[in-house]
Amino acid sequence: MVGGWINAFLNLLGLGGGGSAPGGPGTPGGVFRRALPTWDRSIERAPSTWSRTWRYDPMALATEGVAVVAAESDDRDYGFDLSRCPEIRAGLTITGGAILGGSGLTIGAVSVLAEDFDDILAGEGLVVRISGGTGGTTYKLACRATLSNGRKVTVPGRLVKVRDYDS
Repeated sequence: MVGGWINAFLNLLGLGGGGSAPGGPGTPGGVFRRALPTWDRSIERAPSTWSRTWRYDPMALATEGVAVVAAESDDRDYGFDLSRCPEIRAGLTITGGAILGGSGLTIGAVSVLAEDFDDILAGEGLVVRISGGTGGTTYKLACRATLSNGRKVTVPGRLVKVRDYDS
């Protein structure tokens, strides 16, 4: 019960969730849910808004970005949302990108979103497949996007790997 109050408070502050609503747009194949360990070592269901997206925020550079949590065996696509970037709002486009950091992870090719992904409109973000990593490790990542005028914009983030639930 206390966990519900804490989650509600974090959501009120804008610090919780961040993903798409259950069955909402940008939720390919429906909603995925995981079990989460709690403070009292019991297990509760993860919210359907378990995020796989880092969003552009100038303040994130000072805090090393938002943390996204994934299990060791996860092999998934992750998004970098640049829709709030002033240059994108002004009409520039994203021409490419690269991932910096993440030593110990298997990082695929970065591509500009061709279709909507987790509430990011097509063309306003980047997507990359990330797998591997060790449970209990936090990986610092940065996605450096190249814009149509040649300038670069960075979206930092942290990927926290937790042990698989069956180990």
